[in-house]
Amino acid sequence: MAAELRVDPARGLSAAEAQQRLQEYGPNALAAAKPEPVWKQFFKHYADDSRSCLWSPPWSAC
Repeated sequence: MAAELRVDPARGLSAAEAQQRLQEYGPNALAAAKPEPVWKQFFKHYADDSRSCLWSPPWSAC
């Protein structure tokens, strides 16, 4: 894999090579996750069985 990336694992990249790759490929960072919609956050609280009993009619068996 190191050969494929053109880097010596013992030495790493030189500062010039790191700067050049930063310009070419951009920063080594993951894209930020999209925030979860408020309505989804609200209903997530009522997804498990124990809380769904609160919303069921009293004559039903939870």
